[in-house]
Amino acid sequence: MSNTIQRLDPWGYDDMAAYMKPDNLGDYVRYDEHQGELNELKTKLDTALKMLEYSVEMLREGDFSTGYCCCGDSMSHPGISYGHSPVDEGGYHAGLMIKQIEEFLEKQLTPTINPV
Repeated sequence: MSNTIQRLDPWGYDDMAAYMKPDNLGDYVRYDEHQGELNELKTKLDTALKMLEYSVEMLREGDFSTGYCCCGDSMSHPGISYGHSPVDEGGYHAGLMIKQIEEFLEKQLTPTINPV
């Protein structure tokens, strides 16, 4: 505790600010007791986000064509008589994954953990 806090709070109540909300068991835990775990989780999260970014690149560059339309027929079927133009199911699903991952990554912010 700094001298400034000691002067402003001679009884040590400001030291309570080092405590977080109760954990699942109702016990109060100190922020610094879990700093190592928080740093490890942040590292894992950062790694997972980078892997998702890399996955989008691979999905964009890869060839996922199956030769079959989403309706189950060959891609060579005449689209007009089937009521739709042929859409390769592999490319379609890869495109959906790209869209979902990009939307997820756009919403993500680097988590900031501030002790109370």
